[in-house]
Amino acid sequence: MSSPARQSQPSITVQPWPSERPLFLLVLVVALALWVVLAVTIVGLVYAAIFALLFFVMHVGFVAYVRGSAVRLGPDQFPELHSAVVRMAGRIGLDPVPEAYLMQAGGALNAFATRFLRTHIVVLFSDLLDACGDNTSARDMIIAHELGHVHRGHLRWHWVLLP
Repeated sequence: MSSPARQSQPSITVQPWPSERPLFLLVLVVALALWVVLAVTIVGLVYAAIFALLFFVMHVGFVAYVRGSAVRLGPDQFPELHSAVVRMAGRIGLDPVPEAYLMQAGGALNAFATRFLRTHIVVLFSDLLDACGDNTSARDMIIAHELGHVHRGHLRWHWVLLP
């Protein structure tokens, strides 16, 4: 059953930027060409495997760092921010809602989305949200932007596009 607040909120249509598809195709063609070159030179495949393993281990470490040092948003941890993430995810039709974390980053004004195995993760830096102050529209825009990356599938192809 939907809450009255959710029913009154219009849905948000996430549309690609006009140049998103052509640029993705260009990057995909270049990446596939590089994979072919790596496959033709067997030594290139060995280096690619070593770099892939290195990047995977680094990503595992990074996700462990986020999960260990950031606060996972939930009904009991920053409930207002958690409800904003759930509300925005519902408005763009994102199900399930990605894990969301609030992280102190020493003055960095940033937020990002990442994917670990099949889990999507959104990380919001506390200083960026502090900079929004009481402007909930700015905060919601930041959350929606990161959820838009998840919704549009920007995190799916990173291993193919790695070269």
